[in-house]
Amino acid sequence: MNIIDLQICEIVEFDNQIIGGVKTYTNTNTFAGGGIALAQADAAAFGDDTSTLAKTETKIYENKFSSFGYASASADAQAKDGSKYSKSFDHSVAVSYIFRN
Repeated sequence: MNIIDLQICEIVEFDNQIIGGVKTYTNTNTFAGGGIALAQADAAAFGDDTSTLAKTETKIYENKFSSFGYASASADAQAKDGSKYSKSFDHSVAVSYIFRN
């Protein structure tokens, strides 16, 4: 089919339509206790120009007298689309210290 063969041509306006856009999401979870340390970080960005960064760190120190657990998580997301901008950040820390007799 050629465009010249069309019998009806309508003008379509997109003034009230959402095309594109930006969205960011971050989430962190941490837990520390009894020789256990867990960390989780999620980052998502949607748009024309995006960047994400997710970092986690865990440490456990144990000896016969004590137990120490540390968990840290951070998530950063940025998105840009024309003049629209979105940024999300989340951070979480958990610390546990158990003294044994």
